[in-house]
Amino acid sequence: MNPLVLIVGRLATEAKGVRGEPYAAGRRYFESVARAGGMPLMLPPITSLIDDIPDLLRQVDAVVLHGGGDVDPRRYGQEPSAEQLYGI
Repeated sequence: MNPLVLIVGRLATEAKGVRGEPYAAGRRYFESVARAGGMPLMLPPITSLIDDIPDLLRQVDAVVLHGGGDVDPRRYGQEPSAEQLYGI
């Protein structure tokens, strides 16, 4: 069986053919995990499931936490840009 790789999802603003607000993560994350031999799974941001996350993490082989402007680059060994530091 391929390694299970959990990708953290987010609320999306639009999607075709679905009812209500969709959950999403970038397609390239899923394709990259699959190309590397993993089985990508998405964890939607449903706060009522938060107590189940530790059990879920014991069942997967890896987790993808995709970044954004709110992730401090020092968390992953990089220095912040002037824009991040000073808002310019």
